[in-house]
Amino acid sequence: MSSIRWTLFLIYSVIAPLMLASCLTTPETPDTTPSIPTISILMIQDGHDDSTNLKVAPNSAFSLKAKVSHSSDSNQLDFVWMRDSKILGTGRIIDIDSNGTIPNTLKVIDKEDNFLMVTFEVILNTPPQMEETTTPSEGDTLYGNFFTTFFFSWASTDSDEGETCSHFLQIDSTIYFTSDLQQVQQAGLSEGIHRFRVWVVDSFGDADTLNWRSFTVIDTTGENE
Repeated sequence: MSSIRWTLFLIYSVIAPLMLASCLTTPETPDTTPSIPTISILMIQDGHDDSTNLKVAPNSAFSLKAKVSHSSDSNQLDFVWMRDSKILGTGRIIDIDSNGTIPNTLKVIDKEDNFLMVTFEVILNTPPQMEETTTPSEGDTLYGNFFTTFFFSWASTDSDEGETCSHFLQIDSTIYFTSDLQQVQQAGLSEGIHRFRVWVVDSFGDADTLNWRSFTVIDTTGENE
């Protein structure tokens, strides 16, 4: 009887580890959920690659590029560029000439004909421009004292119809927001050399800045003596 029990123990001790090893090496159920790629639209213009800023001046040539979240996915996808429902081109990159129709939709299709629609908008915007003429002009001399109100003026233009622009005036180290005003009066300037500059920003963030202008305040009133 003892011999039988010992034989059974030996058989169990060999089989049990094999069963345990078998459990440990059983593969998990594969994940069959399809991976949905993320598509980004990039702009290529004037040698600048892959800008996410989809903004361009009117009548300018540029290219649009589709970027896939996983680079390996791009070889399994087809890209169709459209303006609304009109097809303008295919492929990961589409070139737009200066007078070309600009797409606003990208259809991405996989090998099983599943598709993803990506909508976007390319902004056409002309940056504002500062004119060179200002008051005071470079090197001007202003006469007064700390309490005298001095006149500052400038001009800017923007060719986009209906565009609203904001202006900033910096005198020495102080910056003043003047909104759409292009002239202000400012006191509080001590005798001596000062400098100022102005910049304009449109509603799309495009800007233009004048170089610094220097002027001199001379106190002829004697009120600061």
